[in-house]
Amino acid sequence: MLYKTQTRLVLVLLVLLTGWIATGIIGRLTLGWLDKILQRVPIIKSIYSSARQLTDAVFVSRSSLRKTVLAEYPRQGMFAVGFQTNDERVTLPDGRKALLVFFPTTPNPTSGWLALIPETEVTETSLTIEDGLKLIVSGGVIKPADLDTFIRPKA
Repeated sequence: MLYKTQTRLVLVLLVLLTGWIATGIIGRLTLGWLDKILQRVPIIKSIYSSARQLTDAVFVSRSSLRKTVLAEYPRQGMFAVGFQTNDERVTLPDGRKALLVFFPTTPNPTSGWLALIPETEVTETSLTIEDGLKLIVSGGVIKPADLDTFIRPKA
């Protein structure tokens, strides 16, 4: 019994020590070195750099996500939570203005799809970017109690 307790204590201390080292100077140097290596490997380079840019934009700077929105997507009658990624409007071939909306997947929001949706078909919400991400990552388990009040009616 004492042996199991000691083993668990050593394991916990080892995990804490590893975390402390990783967040310190040695960890930053190691991660920087690993980053440089991954950016030089031919096939991995393109995948890694794209995933890294998306992760940095969404989770570090969050500058790429403008608003949390709802859209009838992928078909009418089915609503998806997404993020408006740009303030500029894109003109569709039929002359309508469209928004760029990123729909992250659950539970991994670094993957997803981008859709050009006519702005008249996008419903703005008052959910913060953080609350929208929590809602998506949790698969709807973590949601504001009064979610329906966050949806703004169209003018």
